[in-house]
Amino acid sequence: MNKNQNEVMLKSFNGLDKRAGAEENTLIELKNISSKHFPSLKTRCGRKKLFTAPNGEEILSMFVSSKIYVTTNKNGHTVLYSGDSIDNLTAVFEANDDELASSVITRFNNKVCIFNLKTALDTQTLMVASDTTMDYPLRYEAPTFNDVVVFENRVIGCRKKQLRGCKLGDIAVWEVKEEDGKDRAFLKNFELKSEFTACKTYKNRAVFFTKDEMLELRGTNADNFDLIKIADVGCINKEAICEVDGMLYFVSKEGVMRYSGNTPIIVSDSICDKVYRASNGGRAALGAGIHTLYALFDDQKGKRLYTLNTEKGVWAKEDDFAAVCFEKIEGFSFGATKEGIYSLDGDEADDIFENDKDSFEWEIITQDIHSYCTQKKRGSKIIFRIENEKTTRTEVYVSLDRGEFELVGAVISEGAKTVCLPLSQKEYDSIRIKLRGRGKCSIPYISRVYSFGGEAL
Repeated sequence: MNKNQNEVMLKSFNGLDKRAGAEENTLIELKNISSKHFPSLKTRCGRKKLFTAPNGEEILSMFVSSKIYVTTNKNGHTVLYSGDSIDNLTAVFEANDDELASSVITRFNNKVCIFNLKTALDTQTLMVASDTTMDYPLRYEAPTFNDVVVFENRVIGCRKKQLRGCKLGDIAVWEVKEEDGKDRAFLKNFELKSEFTACKTYKNRAVFFTKDEMLELRGTNADNFDLIKIADVGCINKEAICEVDGMLYFVSKEGVMRYSGNTPIIVSDSICDKVYRASNGGRAALGAGIHTLYALFDDQKGKRLYTLNTEKGVWAKEDDFAAVCFEKIEGFSFGATKEGIYSLDGDEADDIFENDKDSFEWEIITQDIHSYCTQKKRGSKIIFRIENEKTTRTEVYVSLDRGEFELVGAVISEGAKTVCLPLSQKEYDSIRIKLRGRGKCSIPYISRVYSFGGEAL
């Protein structure tokens, strides 16, 4: 480098960081950038729509066991789809007209179980059927639940401040009968700060959440089941939990938490994204990918999808993909909106099917790059390298001293290209650089260069 020049080159990027004082090699804002490629700066994988909900239906949930199961809401009641893969899902069950739409589904004793088909007491609220008997399902009286888990050969569900479990090995029996001894159905009310929101099995444990607390169910039978508090941090809704790389992640009112069996810790400080209280309409959904956590927030600020590289602990932001839930199937991630189900992280080397990789918009904004010096600046320029798969236009904007972003130039390119754009304004103390484009690309580095001239101030 010429001694009369000063250069700041960003080429090893450390993810999204919105905190004051963040390092220069982080980004203050992103759109449709992948977290799994950091420290390289690359766009996300293309998404392909594999299943479309029929007209008049909205997807409620996905569940993976021996098969893939999807529930939809059709005119207020449940339709169940099943298949060996997302792209061959077929309708196998439709609830009666007087039954409700439900997203509480599990599998127990090789049977699919859908809860909450009715809400009135002493009614048949539970559907149970094997994959070969969907045309002739059984219906049982059962409680309505916020969420359920399978634990110690029982289905145990949470509702209000109460846990209820079926009789040992028998999902048809929910009434507590003392003559059944330790195998009897289970019911217990608890003193809690708020009502139950979600539950999940993790490392052979049953973990339950309220909005304000995390608890573990201990015991082996109806005589000794009890809840032990883990932490004074909760989960906002039942879709906001998943396991990645042996760690349990969940969304609290404070942000995204990680739990490995000890004390939960917050991992979302760098994105500074707290979720509004559920009473204000805030909800979230988490999904697992290959060393990747998908985190969808939907609240008064709108919908936004982040990804966390769980190996390196760095975040990226994608877009407003309106997921209602996620599932991981054979190592790959899928996200469902109300309208359809999409592949999220397929192998790009084998990505020969049609998806949106050529059409989505991307954007990056650097942190403040400081230019304090006692010499006058004679010239300033932005240099970056971009690698595009197809011919596309890339726009370059700058914000000087935290002012408004102004367009300084654009380039149309295909393949690898080094771009140099001079800046008309020479004197400034800090600069933010924004690049915006469309389609799959990577950016190996971004540089701000200025040369000196004149006398010392």
